[in-house]
Parts: sequence; structure tokens; C-alpha cells
Amino acid sequence: MSDNEGMLFLFPYESIRAFTTIGMKFPIDLIFFDSSFTVIGILKNVLPEEKSLLFPIPILGALEIKSSDKSPKIGLGDKILFVDFSYKPYTKLRDAKQILKKQIAALEDKLRKVKDEDKGVFGTNLGLAYIYLQKADFQKAKDSAEKALSINNHDPTALNLYGTALINLKMNDKAKDVLERAVLIKPDYGAPYINLYNLYLLQNKMDEAKKVLLKALTSAPDYLPLYNKLCFIYLKSEETKKCSEMILNARKKGFDFPEFNKLMGDILLRSGDYSGAALKYKSYLVNRRGAKDSGELQFFIRKIGRASCRERV
Repeated sequence: MSDNEGMLFLFPYESIRAFTTIGMKFPIDLIFFDSSFTVIGILKNVLPEEKSLLFPIPILGALEIKSSDKSPKIGLGDKILFVDFSYKPYTKLRDAKQILKKQIAALEDKLRKVKDEDKGVFGTNLGLAYIYLQKADFQKAKDSAEKALSINNHDPTALNLYGTALINLKMNDKAKDVLERAVLIKPDYGAPYINLYNLYLLQNKMDEAKKVLLKALTSAPDYLPLYNKLCFIYLKSEETKKCSEMILNARKKGFDFPEFNKLMGDILLRSGDYSGAALKYKSYLVNRRGAKDSGELQFFIRKIGRASCRERV
């Protein structure tokens, strides 16, 4: 693969995806994008023989390029543009369920044929655990994650999937132990922190939920969901100033996401600055056209726009 070439992965709908570099001959950069074809994550200089690389935010696809100074310069928020090619992801729930069913059948069939425990069985069970979680079949997700962990009980991705299944099966004490272990093994892996946060919220332990997020920001400052969750807690407790300061500090450190404009809009909304909130939401939607809340936000922006016009008149 030359410096100006790459490999494109496109999926039928947004989901959390796992990748492997087994068999690669050189380091690569993995660029992840969502359903609006906006770059939402980049893993740089990924070395060959990585068994499992999981990007913890739902993606529609990924671009794999050679890790080199001569490779194209791509950053967060950039748009993926296709030339002489069109692609429309699945949007209907029925289509998504059919895809999940096919993926499970394919992985189960692969599991029956695989003989190499280290590579095939581990990765296949990891994939099954993730898909079963999407399908809300938590017992099967737990069983598949346990099988993966029986081969490699130090894999943070497998531990995180296992912990997620345990939470949904209301095995909270065990889930907490498993997720804390995942954090201990890989402190810069954001997903287990989010699951611990969710676990504390279920137990109405708001202070513990806040503490785990604050700890996570020091170890995984580039993991967007941490900011969303922490801001949610601050806004819920009327600590809007802390939310603003957190976003400002993140931007000073070089971390800037379109979602920060959404969070700033939420802050302005609570302070009564509806016009300011509308501007922030509009800025957010420029980079997140496919966002789930885009319809609601566009309605709010139009409503505020009409109100502003009436005031001027």
C-alpha cells in the first residue's frame, strides 16, 4: 500500500466495531467516521499483530492508511467525501435486526470451524459478545465474553463487554469488579469508565459517578462520552460553570469536538440565553447532520429564529 492509498471499511449502520492488524506488514492509522461521514476518531501508528482494536463510539466506517509523514493529513471533524460513489446506510430497525441475525449466524458458523484458540476463538467470541449486547441478549453476551476471557483474561475489551452484560443482568457487584479491573489494565480505555458511571447511576450514587468520570478525564482525555456524561451531571446539579470550565480546559489542551457546541448550547439554554443556545446548536449540526437529536434541535433553532424576528418587529 503506497502513502496515498488506503483501505475503506463501510458498514450497513452505525455501531461499535472491532478491528485487527494481524497479518499487516507495517504500522497504520485508523480513521473512524459516523453516518454524516464526519471523522470522529483517529488511532495513529497502530502496530501489526494487534488482536483486537475497539473504537468505543458507534461508527459507520473506517479508513485505514499507512502511518507515514507522507500520508494524507486528516483530523477530527474532517468530512469523508466520495467521488463517483454513493452509499446510504440502513436506517430501518428491521434492516438492522436482520443484519445482526446474519452476523451472529456467520460468527457462530466460524466458531464451529475455527481450530486456532489464540486467534480465531478469542476474536469470534469477542464479536459475538458485542453483537449479543446490541441484540439485548445479555445472557448469551455474558457467555461469549466469558469464553473469550477464558483464553485471554487480561483483555480490557473483553472485560468491558463482560461488565456490560453483567450490569444488564443486574449482577452489579461482579460487574464493578470486572470493570475496575479493565480500568486497571488499560487506564486510557474510556469505555469501562462509562459503564462504571452507568452502574453508579443505577444505584443512585451520583457522587461516585462523578468521581469515576473525573478520574477518567485524567487518563483518557480524548474520549468524548466522558465530557457528555460529566456535563450531564453538572447540569443536573445546576453546576453550569463547572461544565463550561471543563470544556474550556479541554479546548486549551487541544481536544475539541463538535459535541462541545451542543453542550455549550445546553448550558446557554439553562441560563435563558435561547438565541445563544440556538447558535451553538446550529454550529453543532453543521458537523453532525446525522445526529439522532438533529430534528429536535432544528425545530428549536427555527422556533428561536421566528421569535427573534417577532422581537425585532
